[in-house]
Amino acid sequence: GFYLADLVSGLLHWAFDTWFDADITFIRRMVLQVREHHVFPHRIFDISFTHDAGTLSWISLLLIAPPMLLAVSFAPQSPITFAIVTTAVVFSPLLVFMLEFHKCGHRAKNPRWVRLLQRLGLLLSVEHHIQHHGGNHDFNYCLINGWADNTLGRLGLFRALERWIERWTGAQPQRDDHEWLRRYQRKGHRTA
Repeated sequence: GFYLADLVSGLLHWAFDTWFDADITFIRRMVLQVREHHVFPHRIFDISFTHDAGTLSWISLLLIAPPMLLAVSFAPQSPITFAIVTTAVVFSPLLVFMLEFHKCGHRAKNPRWVRLLQRLGLLLSVEHHIQHHGGNHDFNYCLINGWADNTLGRLGLFRALERWIERWTGAQPQRDDHEWLRRYQRKGHRTA
């Protein structure tokens, strides 16, 4: 559940950083937040947990409901059903709190218990996430703890997906994000 939540957080972050733009009406607000975040990273502290959790709870529900319903409907007593339900119980709250963990990756002074969880690799560390903001925002996408960045990310998952999508659709990765950075980033302004 932990790894899956981290992977999904990375896939969502990657998708918004790489493919979406503000012309898509139903996700416009989220796209604008992502674009602004790359220019002014610390403005995420102005966004409330309830705002973030409202959106993320729907995403979590859409992802966990189908496998849970299938498992419980067809094999309610099986070990596979137990594993699916256990994974969902871990996955769902982690995904809902994803952007709070992201804030931990930006906060210079986290509480002691958060720093302990970061040192143990259970929460996103500042050192891990700062690398995302240090370049073209094209790696270290995962926002729970970075486990999927350190495995599938290092193996080239995101670049492979980009090549595949570009080949099949002709869409150019990060076109909108690079345009935002050119348009709004002040010279000498650090993004981290």
